[in-house]
Amino acid sequence: ANSGQTTRTIIVQGNNQTGGTNPGASIAINSTTLEPLEKIALLLPGVDSQGKGAIATLEIERTNGTGRIFISLDENRPAILEQTQGSIKNAVQVAKNFDQLTATRFSQSDLLLVFKVNSLEVSGGSAGAATAVASIALLNGRRIKAHFAITGTVNANGSIGKVGEVLEKARALKRAGVTTFLVPVGEAMQRTNIANSSENCTEETIQGGVFRSCTTQTNIEPLVVNVSREVGINVVEVWNIETAYGIIAE
Repeated sequence: ANSGQTTRTIIVQGNNQTGGTNPGASIAINSTTLEPLEKIALLLPGVDSQGKGAIATLEIERTNGTGRIFISLDENRPAILEQTQGSIKNAVQVAKNFDQLTATRFSQSDLLLVFKVNSLEVSGGSAGAATAVASIALLNGRRIKAHFAITGTVNANGSIGKVGEVLEKARALKRAGVTTFLVPVGEAMQRTNIANSSENCTEETIQGGVFRSCTTQTNIEPLVVNVSREVGINVVEVWNIETAYGIIAE
């Protein structure tokens, strides 16, 4: 590659090899791109295959371009499943339409998204809100506040949709040093299950000996918890990207 350039394998969203348009297409190609003009990164909360909270990192790079979206694809990156690809494409479209500045900057840029996670794949749509606010910040030349994170799907009108496992995500973010967690409206309170065990014992005297027998019974009881109080992290409900961006960008 020439000086100031790098070669990557990428997924092209929505273009086929003949130059036509296909919104569902994802084509792996080799491409030589300019070094990024700007870069932004933020933490993505998720859950692992055991349902425990886990953290990934999303990096978005901006180069001079024509409004294309790229997702990094190489042997050191997880597979990005179809639902996540669709969520990312929708999120960047919301960012593009956020205001006149983002629309203009997007038309003159290409965005490369890089997911860093200790997993073989990335699935689900909960990275949509994070992708949208990070893209807007990048296109506006702003940053994401330190120790802030967000979860939620994003709809075409910019509203933020509900996701699962917010309590586990909050716990993972707390361990990672995050102090403020933006969540969809209605998800600052979470239903969880609490196991309560009780032991019942009886004693019986047989031929001068005392025999003790115990049984343990475990009951699973549903409980609604306040995520902020349960985890010790500031939880803020946000209903759309505009509100979220106003809180999380600096």
